[in-house]
Amino acid sequence: MPTPSAAKLLATIFAGAVSAAVVAAGACSSTGGVTPTCTYNVDDAGNIDPSATGCVQFATCYDDAGNAAAPATCCVYPGDGGPYVGSDLANCLYGYGACPMIQTDDAGNSTCDGGPGGGTGGGGAGGGDAGDAGGDGG
Repeated sequence: MPTPSAAKLLATIFAGAVSAAVVAAGACSSTGGVTPTCTYNVDDAGNIDPSATGCVQFATCYDDAGNAAAPATCCVYPGDGGPYVGSDLANCLYGYGACPMIQTDDAGNSTCDGGPGGGTGGGGAGGGDAGDAGGDGG
């Protein structure tokens, strides 16, 4: 079998390198991510300001028929369907936007606080009670 000449070998390596560069350049010039069109709506303290155009949205509660419902409708224990109480209720309502701020005491008990930040956005029908909804007495 004849030995390839150095010129042919170098030409093959060069062609491979050029092909790799062309493929890499194509990968780098493809369309990148999309710039979001939402409004950043979380303050420095982590509070979410409800907004229809906000980047961070609250969950929406739906009833069994698929209709938007008050957040308390979804804040129930799996299995028996009993309503959440105490910290469970405060955290659940916060997730639906019906609790503007959660206060946690030294014992780890959470309550819903009607402090700054709104709290009726994205919460389904009416957004629920934005006041002290479900303190656990602790």
